[in-house]
Amino acid sequence: MTKKEKGSIIRSSRKGYIVYYFMIVVVIAVIVYIKIKDLPLNKNLLIAAIVFIVLVIKGTEFHRLFHHYELTPHAFEKVEGIIILQRIKRINYSSISQMHLTQGPWEKLLNIGTIELAQFSETVRTEIKNINKPKELLHEISKMIKRDG
Repeated sequence: MTKKEKGSIIRSSRKGYIVYYFMIVVVIAVIVYIKIKDLPLNKNLLIAAIVFIVLVIKGTEFHRLFHHYELTPHAFEKVEGIIILQRIKRINYSSISQMHLTQGPWEKLLNIGTIELAQFSETVRTEIKNINKPKELLHEISKMIKRDG
């Protein structure tokens, strides 16, 4: 399968995980404050903080790796999981009846958003969450629908 046939892969933006990264900054700031003020720092608490930081960073990256979307020439695919336990939800462009972009104030500021695709009678919906430049993706899907339809 060539690159053109396979399509383009879209992953959630790291900007969508900003709350988690902010928690890491707060934990580091508290540890630095304790060290600067020369206050006692329990060794177990320091180890727990380091474990927390590593787990949050690894967790967000694993989520990005194992949850992605793919624009193929004939369908939009939502891929979840790893190779062995992978679930793929395929939506043919001709079956998409409606698209809706949702962006809160922070999401507009960060230029990320959630696109909701509705199929036929709008009972089947698929969300594309925390996508960078969602208006461009919405436009790209619209082009695919027009071309396929």
